Amino acid sequence: MEKTVRISEDKHFNETDIIVKVPETCPICSKNMLPQCFPNVSVSDIEIDSTGNIPIYEAALIARCTSCKHLYTIFFKLFPNNEYDPILFGDLYFETKIPQINVSISETIKKISPNFVKIYTQALQAEKLQLNELVGMGLRKALEFLIKDYAIFNYPEKELEIKRRPLSQVIEKYVDFSDLKTLAKGAAWIGNDETHYVKEWPHKDLNDLKKYIEASISYIELKSNIFDAQKMIEEKCNK
Repeated sequence: MEKTVRISEDKHFNETDIIVKVPETCPICSKNMLPQCFPNVSVSDIEIDSTGNIPIYEAALIARCTSCKHLYTIFFKLFPNNEYDPILFGDLYFETKIPQINVSISETIKKISPNFVKIYTQALQAEKLQLNELVGMGLRKALEFLIKDYAIFNYPEKELEIKRRPLSQVIEKYVDFSDLKTLAKGAAWIGNDETHYVKEWPHKDLNDLKKYIEASISYIELKSNIFDAQKMIEEKCNK
């Protein structure tokens, strides 16, 4: 299905109409239909690609499904010719914009538990996308990877046992520092609430869970730095 849409004049393009082929399947309800398209196209001011020396810009068109009535965004790419007239580059496509999360994680944590970093980041991305019912479950999983990987880091000979044990048992048996044990236990309890039908700690929420996880990260980093400093002092004393 072809639609004529209008691109407003800016520093990259002249104001003009352009014909685009619009998919006839709704990306939300998956039904075949003839979408209603808003006439004006929005063009990004950021180059997303290039062909030769010609910059390519992302453009967006808002459409409405005539079946489920939801709005959705159609993306396509444009590049200007010598006269600044827009030329289509490639096919139209749908894209889920995943928010960028700037999480400051030290190399120490990345080395101890790279999977924690990945899961933790995805949980915070889910929060940005307002997938609030999934955030707590993601943070609970991230906590388990952090604590178990740290336990394995300290007890490598017990790796298989640590992997198989429930998180609560790992905290009790293989977390040596009382403050970290307290933080991990509290975070685990709140995280468990996020996966269960009835909450045991209704006065606690995601902010508390994130706070305890962040404190656990800081504590692990602190202990790792102290350990490194101790090794340096011991080397100095043994010379």
